[in-house]
Amino acid sequence: AQIGNVKYATLGEAIAALKDGETLVILQSFTASANEFIELNGKKNITITAAEGVVIDGSIEVGYHPSHVNYGSDVDGTFTVKNLTVNGTLTIYSNNANLVVKNNNVAQLTVKIGTANANIVIDGNTADSSKGEDKNGYGMFIIPNATAYDLTVSDNTFKNISGHAFTIQGGGDGNVATAANSIAFANNTFDSW
Repeated sequence: AQIGNVKYATLGEAIAALKDGETLVILQSFTASANEFIELNGKKNITITAAEGVVIDGSIEVGYHPSHVNYGSDVDGTFTVKNLTVNGTLTIYSNNANLVVKNNNVAQLTVKIGTANANIVIDGNTADSSKGEDKNGYGMFIIPNATAYDLTVSDNTFKNISGHAFTIQGGGDGNVATAANSIAFANNTFDSW
């Protein structure tokens, strides 16, 4: 993995070295372990991306520890996850004022939001369940654990989805009442759904 001009021998070393405002670039393909989690607690304005051609086999979780995702914000700013290819489910946990999920290619995308008044942009991604595991047959699964969010879903492609192409789970994980300020859904493509 790489941060700026510094390369790290392992992804874990790079995560430990990551500072506010930096971009972590995954440089090598790998197979995710059963509980693979790129944890960012306490870090602000982070971007996670991958070099061209990098593939993650299996499901992976990225973001802020799930126990911190309910009822409020640990981190202000923007969290960006882009250009990841995951032959499995990419789960993103966000406690940020802004979340950008862009140009990822996955079997399923799951996004859990824990910040009230968050601005969430899901743009240019491909959910293709032929790439691997798609939990519950979803293409994209949004779980808001906070209320008053704005959600924009645009220019995504949904392929080979066995169940719901796009789902927002009202009530989050079942422990909070949620409502969106706005939801915009435009220019998405549904292929073999």
